[in-house]
Amino acid sequence: MSRPPPNSSANRRHACGFSLAAALVGLVVVIGLLSTAPASASNGGWTSTDLTIVNSSDSAPLVCQFLLAHWFEVSIGPIPPGGEATQALLVRSATGDVAILNEVGDHMAVERLICGRPGPDRTLWTEPSVDRLRTADRTITLRCRLGDTRADCQFV
Repeated sequence: MSRPPPNSSANRRHACGFSLAAALVGLVVVIGLLSTAPASASNGGWTSTDLTIVNSSDSAPLVCQFLLAHWFEVSIGPIPPGGEATQALLVRSATGDVAILNEVGDHMAVERLICGRPGPDRTLWTEPSVDRLRTADRTITLRCRLGDTRADCQFV
């Protein structure tokens, strides 16, 4: 195997004494370190959280709705008795913001959460506090049981 001539580009070093290969290795290491940074740092502090809603009722389906900013709603259910459904949320614990991504990737602020029996009459629906969601970890569960009139929902 022959060696390159002494003045070829393969043997040249930059003025600071580093070879091009060493510079490339350094660049790869820096890119690798940046790619392992926490995701929340690169997306405005948002953390993905899965909310699982469990219907602990024996005989009645359950519906929950997230009431979002600008009069939008996201419905979950109907969830059959003994069933569950999961909704992906984004939480920014530094500010207490909770959001759901819409179809185009916009953060839609969650203002309220209500749960109850399916149908147009929401006067008897229960409103679990979204404050518990503001500090949620990666997963959180809301367990609801429908009574004669209202749902009893508790974060667990």
